[in-house]
Amino acid sequence: MTMKQNIGDLKIGYVPLSHKVYWKYFPDRKAPAMQLAGHLRKFLARFGTVYDTGHLVDCPAESRKARLLFQEKDV
Repeated sequence: MTMKQNIGDLKIGYVPLSHKVYWKYFPDRKAPAMQLAGHLRKFLARFGTVYDTGHLVDCPAESRKARLLFQEKDV
């Protein structure tokens, strides 16, 4: 199967990662990080369906939620 034939069939799990402790020192960087994550998500969407957390995953509790989302969507 060629790449062209495969486009659109993919399920892509996308997790914008960060470290929660970072934001207390650099609070003005969170919005630009999310903007960059949005650009990457749009790029990935060209290749298939993107399932993402909708926010930065920056602690263990959020990573568990991401795992459950990806399991539910069979990504």
